[in-house]
Amino acid sequence: MAALVVLALSGATPVAAQSDPAPGADGPTVVVTGAVTVAEGERTDAVVILDGPAEIAGRVEGPVVAANGDIRVTGTVDEDVVAFNGRAIIEDGARVGGGVVSSREPRVASGATVEDDVERVRFTNFFNTLGWVLWLV
Repeated sequence: MAALVVLALSGATPVAAQSDPAPGADGPTVVVTGAVTVAEGERTDAVVILDGPAEIAGRVEGPVVAANGDIRVTGTVDEDVVAFNGRAIIEDGARVGGGVVSSREPRVASGATVEDDVERVRFTNFFNTLGWVLWLV
């Protein structure tokens, strides 16, 4: 999981802290605080949001990662959907090409397609351990 976030952030050019970035440009959509909406008919390479929700009605060709917020998918995500402190909601007709992981119980509609595992993971132990390791280093 941590590798996914590091990978997503490593090549990202951050969007200024704004509430409505414009997906569709080359590269991932990264937001520090606010909300991300990929509207129907729009596409982006990946979505990373540190504080706020993500609404995906269009297509994301990589992962969607929210550090602190819910993710709602009604469109297509080609890779994983990860909500570290929130819930992943995959609606009827949506497609996820990877797995769905969230700290709150994920909701996947019966008419949705998820290619990999759907699971609830408690990330608090991971972050506590990471904090201790960073403090010791």
